[in-house]
Amino acid sequence: QMCIRDSDNGQKMEEGRLKNEKKHGTWTAWYENGQLKFSYTYNDKKNQRSLEKYEISGELSSRGSFDNDTNNRIGVWEFYEAGGLVKKGSYNEQGEKEGLWTGLEKIFFKNGKMDGLYEKFENGKIVEKGYYSDGKKEGIYITTMKDGREKTEEYEKGELIFEKNVSATGRNEIFYDGD
Repeated sequence: QMCIRDSDNGQKMEEGRLKNEKKHGTWTAWYENGQLKFSYTYNDKKNQRSLEKYEISGELSSRGSFDNDTNNRIGVWEFYEAGGLVKKGSYNEQGEKEGLWTGLEKIFFKNGKMDGLYEKFENGKIVEKGYYSDGKKEGIYITTMKDGREKTEEYEKGELIFEKNVSATGRNEIFYDGD
């Protein structure tokens, strides 16, 4: 059976089919300006639904799947900004990030926590690089500032223990934490 939900002003807001009183097949929703908001496709055999979500401007913002019972994100997801892919990675059955995530950042996840090498990119260049262990910064972490300065930090179990800033002229500014 077809189901259509309208706004107070008569604008169609959502449309899809019901089967045994549950959403079935493709469901579509729109913003008040008539622009596509999202499209879900329900897959009863896999007990999941796939999503394509859009910004009010009409540009794709995310794409992926949900488990219908838990409502957790599962499988491969993609996230977009201004029409460009900025992040892509996977969620496990518990809805936690898992494995390699890429895009403007490159990071590994284990049990939903950052774990391993982290890199952040701007204009094709690495501007941040470091390591995470169990969701906390660990070891050397290097950040290149917009003015060309480079900041080097050292972390132990997420706690900053050393910081060194090198100015664009090469002058060192060293800070120690502790006694």
